Amino acid sequence: MKKLFILIVGLAVSLPLAGAVNAGINFQVIHEFDGVNGASPYGHLISAGGRLYGMTAGDTIDNEGMIFSLAPDGSDYTVLHHFAGQPGDGTWPHGSLYLFDDTLYGLTWAGGCAGNNCPNRDGNGCGTIFSLQTGGSGYQVLWNFACGGADDYASLPNAHFISDGSSLYSTTQSGGAFDGGTVFSISPDGNGFTILHSFNAFTEAEGNQPSGGLVRDNGLLYGTTYQGGQANMGTVFAINADGSGFTTLHDFTGPDGEYTEASLVLAGSRLYGVTFEGGDYNQGVIFSLRTDGSDYRVIHNFDGVNGASAYEGVVLAGDTLYGVTVANGPTDFGVIYSLKTDGSDYTVLHRFNWTDGSWIDGRLLLVGNTFYGLASHGGSGAPAYGVIFSFERPVPASPILQSGDYNGDGKAEIAIFRPSSGLWAVRGLGRTYFGGVGDIPVSGDYNGDGRADVGIFRRATGLWAIKEITRLYFGGSNDLPVPGDYDGDGSCDVAIFGQQSGQWMIRGITSVYFGALGDRPVPSDYNGDGSADIAISRPSSGLWAVRGATR
Repeated sequence: MKKLFILIVGLAVSLPLAGAVNAGINFQVIHEFDGVNGASPYGHLISAGGRLYGMTAGDTIDNEGMIFSLAPDGSDYTVLHHFAGQPGDGTWPHGSLYLFDDTLYGLTWAGGCAGNNCPNRDGNGCGTIFSLQTGGSGYQVLWNFACGGADDYASLPNAHFISDGSSLYSTTQSGGAFDGGTVFSISPDGNGFTILHSFNAFTEAEGNQPSGGLVRDNGLLYGTTYQGGQANMGTVFAINADGSGFTTLHDFTGPDGEYTEASLVLAGSRLYGVTFEGGDYNQGVIFSLRTDGSDYRVIHNFDGVNGASAYEGVVLAGDTLYGVTVANGPTDFGVIYSLKTDGSDYTVLHRFNWTDGSWIDGRLLLVGNTFYGLASHGGSGAPAYGVIFSFERPVPASPILQSGDYNGDGKAEIAIFRPSSGLWAVRGLGRTYFGGVGDIPVSGDYNGDGRADVGIFRRATGLWAIKEITRLYFGGSNDLPVPGDYDGDGSCDVAIFGQQSGQWMIRGITSVYFGALGDRPVPSDYNGDGSADIAISRPSSGLWAVRGATR
């Protein structure tokens, strides 16, 4: 079981590194933790409203941990909350924040009520659920674990939340009816806490000690356990969101991986994840399997030189997976890597050297074309308390087709947007410059005058900019723009599709869940009623689904 520790080192060590590294990613440290304002950040960052949010598991004041935010360039670092510990507050957050509507939700591994009814050897509580506004106001503890409530002494949560639009879902490492940890749900207002499944620590029939978060698709929740299963090396499982239908999809046995604390990522009909040990070199593996548990594959074996021991899972960008390891052989400080979803083209993008970070146990965050991550140790100081880093993902230089009726004659003109320069060129009408690298074109008739307007969506900040009409913020780094006339009033509506959650948010109109990670949003007027319909295509299976109409 992972536990907080702050590593204080008097001398930063840098060793020669073996192997080629991709030098074209513009890796940089954008913030170094100073201890007083946070130390040892676990988990991953999230993006909301043009800012990054995360948590540290400790600090040098009282070692309780903090919630923070900062600008994407590393400036304006702000402590939003300093955990106070028990009784009354949490301590040692090991997971990550989750944004639901305008509120941040999270879990702490310890703290809470005055008791210690869980296997926490430090005796400082069993964990909490909390919420606060993105500006730091309105902090409240929604639930204290193992304090005599409805949680069957569920305790020591190590993960983060997901949502289906009405409830929040996550896991605890310990407790429950059979002492093996739980899957649970709770309403965003803190009511309705429900144990959906209690893992059994006394049998090999299923896994136990779930440490990672969950992923959701079509009413099912998918996750992993660190231990248990046929070989006591962990499992992959699925369960309905109402707690029924629990199924073990895969038992790890060693050669195919062992011991995982990682969250899964869903791409079409396949799940991807990592293990901390096992595989050909006993340094961990990257694996994939179908959502029904079939066709399990090890797509990469970490060899100890070019990566070893991954705590958190991969993220998907196009057909490429990106991830981090906590070790890598020559230096043991970890690497950033990429590979294709079939396991080919494994590349080490960066080797950490302590001064730029070490021990990265959270997954990466992609904002526009920039990745961000947290290193829980390392930095240039002595002592060093961890860093926040960023690096660039290469972007295609080819122009993007953006045809539309730009002159109001009832016919579409051929048009392109070139992100490298911000050029818009409409055949036969003219050229203009609006936007740039990382922006997504979102042309449409936003003012109802019968002509398509030039516009861009900037994922890094959630900015929508419609030339000579409006600028507003809606969405963020994990969202795709899906503008369309959803209410049939003759003008284009600002709308986004959450790539990871499947949530459609149409500004001023509605918010619904339809689709999952890996799906492509394809809104259009499928029934001829004059308004755009919510729809997705699923490349992995060829499925087209139109909400309320057909599939």
